[in-house]
Amino acid sequence: MTDLLAALSVLVHDPTARSRNRHFDEFQDPGRRHLRRLAAFLIRLREEILSLPPGAIEVVHGSFARGTVRLRYRRPSLRIARTAFLSDGEWALLCEDPAVVAKCRSL
Repeated sequence: MTDLLAALSVLVHDPTARSRNRHFDEFQDPGRRHLRRLAAFLIRLREEILSLPPGAIEVVHGSFARGTVRLRYRRPSLRIARTAFLSDGEWALLCEDPAVVAKCRSL
């Protein structure tokens, strides 16, 4: 599992690793395709977290199952709420960004 998280970390934090043309052969392997989709999801989620107003994020550990994190956030201006369920490892990858940690502390 640590190899998977290490590969995911590279995709999330290194923009040069995301080039489709440079890494086209990875799309032949279903496992690598899944990893790229998961990395894209985490990147979009990080961008969404960073654009939220203060106090809009609720983080609950283990609410769905052991080893999971429920991340619920609200967009009052749009009158919507979204929920994302992450594994502890995926949440740890997001928390490597100090700005994400700061947003989640602003509860």
